[in-house]
Amino acid sequence: MSWLGVAYFLTRDAVAGTLAEIGRLAPGTELVMDYALPPGLRDAEGDAYAEIAARVVRDAGEPSRTWFAPDEVNALLKDHGLDVVENLSLERAVPPEAWRRTDALRPFDYFRLVRAVVTG
Repeated sequence: MSWLGVAYFLTRDAVAGTLAEIGRLAPGTELVMDYALPPGLRDAEGDAYAEIAARVVRDAGEPSRTWFAPDEVNALLKDHGLDVVENLSLERAVPPEAWRRTDALRPFDYFRLVRAVVTG
């Protein structure tokens, strides 16, 4: 199951509630979700992106509400019956050859991807 582009717009309680429901699915069900890192865990490009994105989504009436450290996400998933298989930076989630580019696109550390499995 894919849960991308959502968690950072929800409150922590809403994220936990959704993960509780996912944790009740059949054992072996896989979840892939992304989440945003809090200040202090981002790199400089991630901070710059966060500043711009915060203005855009706030102006659109949908502000970011939740950021997690990787260990917080891992613990939250475990608390709701999921085992973390991978918790990756975007740079590590994409094959290295994809980052060998001639344009300005480069990985930055603001979003992370986590893959977990319902233990049931």
